[in-house]
Amino acid sequence: MSVLFLQICSVCGVNEQRKADAYLLVRLCSRCRRQKLVEWRSIQPADLKGLVLDSDQSCFNREMGLRHSIRKEVENVRGRWNELKSLGDEATLETWRETLISQRGDIVARCLEKTRQKWTEEVKQEWRKQIEERIRKLGYVIEFDQLPPAKQIRWAGFYNRTDLFTEEKWEKLKPRVFELIETEARERPERERKQRRSNRNFQLRELFSALQAELDTLPDDFLDLSVIQQTTLLVNWLPLPDYADALKWPIFQGWLDEEIDSVEIETRFSTQRDEITRLILDWGNQVRRELANMVREGLQEDGLVDVPIRPRLPVGEGEKDPFDNADADASLLLRADSFFKNEEYAICSYDVLILNSRRNFDGIDWSSCTFNSEASAIARAFLTSLGRPDVSGPEFNGSSGEWFQCGRCQTHRKAWHPMIEHYHLASQDWIVIQNHLSNFSDLGIAYNNTHRLDNIAASSLLIQLSSQAIAEIDIKYANSKKAGWIEQVKESGIPFPTRTEQATADETNTPQSEEEGNPEGMGEEEEENEGQGYEDEGENDEESEIELWQRDRFACKLCERAQLEAKMFVFMDMLALFDHLRNVHNITDPYLGLDVEDRESIQESPYLRLAGEFEGLILTWGVTVSYG
Repeated sequence: MSVLFLQICSVCGVNEQRKADAYLLVRLCSRCRRQKLVEWRSIQPADLKGLVLDSDQSCFNREMGLRHSIRKEVENVRGRWNELKSLGDEATLETWRETLISQRGDIVARCLEKTRQKWTEEVKQEWRKQIEERIRKLGYVIEFDQLPPAKQIRWAGFYNRTDLFTEEKWEKLKPRVFELIETEARERPERERKQRRSNRNFQLRELFSALQAELDTLPDDFLDLSVIQQTTLLVNWLPLPDYADALKWPIFQGWLDEEIDSVEIETRFSTQRDEITRLILDWGNQVRRELANMVREGLQEDGLVDVPIRPRLPVGEGEKDPFDNADADASLLLRADSFFKNEEYAICSYDVLILNSRRNFDGIDWSSCTFNSEASAIARAFLTSLGRPDVSGPEFNGSSGEWFQCGRCQTHRKAWHPMIEHYHLASQDWIVIQNHLSNFSDLGIAYNNTHRLDNIAASSLLIQLSSQAIAEIDIKYANSKKAGWIEQVKESGIPFPTRTEQATADETNTPQSEEEGNPEGMGEEEEENEGQGYEDEGENDEESEIELWQRDRFACKLCERAQLEAKMFVFMDMLALFDHLRNVHNITDPYLGLDVEDRESIQESPYLRLAGEFEGLILTWGVTVSYG
């Protein structure tokens, strides 16, 4: 079919400018038209006329209006028609006839569509050619690829037309074309200037980032280093400015605004590299100084007249404490009780801020940081409780291996920051709960603020776990969360008889004869198999029962009666709720009326109930729950 779009005869191959016949699917020269075509009306038998392609586009002028077909095609169709006719099978002949008509129709339709598309494209190209020739004669030059997208669409609309080009149509279109040309002539210089400035900005950013990477002394494997190594690096490390901060410096603004090429940018940066380095370090020192002063002012507002001394770091033989000669600002910021807050973090330490500034492309908005008085007070109380008032933050961070447990409630082990967040959330809950204390009093229900910081002597605020204790906890929870939970249930002393234990008790209390040990009709192998199956069934029942209790969410009826919000009295599991009842409400026997063999009986307990599905979702979505 592609031969239709070549300017040659489809039969002999000579050059032929005449249009291709879209119905006969050929392009024929004059000689081939005489030899290869047959007049359609002369085709015999007449039944063949509907089975061959015909057209009036390939006729000579004197034959205008006469339809012709390709002689060879007529002969081929006649031969096949005679062959089928001689067989006397009218059904086969009719099937062949319908198939041939359908195939010829599809071919013609596709050819017509391709012809239409080619003609449309030729019309568009002619419009574009005529428009560009006319504006070029008038001395205008327009580069389509350099136009903004919106103007490219407008420009393409001038020649994406399906009607033929005429002078009359051009006269109507000309004002719109020249309006676009004049607008582009006015706007292009400013657009090109902005593009050159953008190129300088990109190059300057790349040069600045390379220098900044050289000044950044924190390696990628920072969190894998020892506490001594981390602290040494942090003591000497400075916050680094983002490129957006550097753009505020006059030296960079001048280079961006000045019309200089890329070679000149690189030369100037190299020449003034030392000055740029000084600006980066000055920026870091200023940020560190402002953050340290923020801590000092916050401590004074909290009533601490004496600024805490520099922290100390336990070191081994031959090692040097990084804080011995550390900057006073860095020492204060790296204390374990120095905390900030900003729009992203409710509680964050100095090292979290600076590490985040390295990872965050936009850097940190230091102006949004403020001293977190409450978190710092919690940390100071923790350090006093531990008898270690001058600990550094790196010593207690997550990679140091230091872990804690809350001394006031049932929690899993936590790192330093999460433990402070734990008490912080408890204090936020207490603010709300105080508005309901009269409700508890009227109902005769006790409510103890178990996470008070001013009652350190009553019990430890937190427990610092030894390496052995951490190892034991890890072993306990190594198999699965469910296995660890089962272990907790057994250690808690909760009366939790299982179906297996009940079956064993029944077996012990039921007298059996020697014959009953092996019922009649049961062989030794069957008895062994049944015993094994019973044991497995009991074991599965125990795990299934406990798994159900683990999956459930529980609500404290006492807090509910005092009209606390659901997030204040719904607990993730039974152990946490029992701990809450004992410590907060002084309930010595929270298991009263609880029959774990009958899970529905929990609704009759005076202290707890199963939480509803929506209440359980509150916890799943991470909403704060009550503590202790």
